[in-house]
Amino acid sequence: MSRRHGRSNVQISINPTSTILYDAITEVARGSDGESSELSKVTGFSGCSIRLPDPERITEYEITIDGDAADLGKFSEAIYKKILGDAKNQRFQGFRPGTIPPHLLGAYKNFAADETARETVLEALQQNDVNPFDRSREEMTFSAVSFVPSKKKKKGGKKKKKVVEGGDAQVANAEPEPLTFESLESAVKGGWEPGTSFSFIAKVSGQARGMDVLSTGTRDNGLEKMYGQ
Repeated sequence: MSRRHGRSNVQISINPTSTILYDAITEVARGSDGESSELSKVTGFSGCSIRLPDPERITEYEITIDGDAADLGKFSEAIYKKILGDAKNQRFQGFRPGTIPPHLLGAYKNFAADETARETVLEALQQNDVNPFDRSREEMTFSAVSFVPSKKKKKGGKKKKKVVEGGDAQVANAEPEPLTFESLESAVKGGWEPGTSFSFIAKVSGQARGMDVLSTGTRDNGLEKMYGQ
């Protein structure tokens, strides 16, 4: 199966026998010799919590993903590289073979973020014994998307300024503050780049296996049981 993104002619191939996130994990775990390491078997994620916000709506879940704990930076980067690799095999009018039009990069970043988020949520459901409905993947929504922007490199190799407080000299080394956005698309516009971890909250529908519905409290297991581990 393939997916056509936006108005470009680039098709993103999707293997129906595995998830895109799993493929990305395998790509990240592959060593320099091209062989997959034990990491490609997915020993697990952490940073996932799932709950039922409304006890009257037993199929509507809220999932919170901690991007740093789940290491979504590596996964999004692997997916993005796969997208660019596919795009370079396409021919774009007015551009040399292997050249990607710059105006398409934003769409590809959106796609990478979107696929990373959706596949992560599906894995969270699987781990917590919740079966998604047929349209759960495409109908899930995201909010409170946050990431920590990379530090801007100073030009000229200037030394860090020293700040004197109470007679003690301290090096000013403030870490960038997390940025929060209402959607994945706005996060990309706000500076998110593939390779940067991001956290988010997702709302998705599904049914607990065996009708053993989760309690309304938050259940935080990580993703240790992913792929049967």
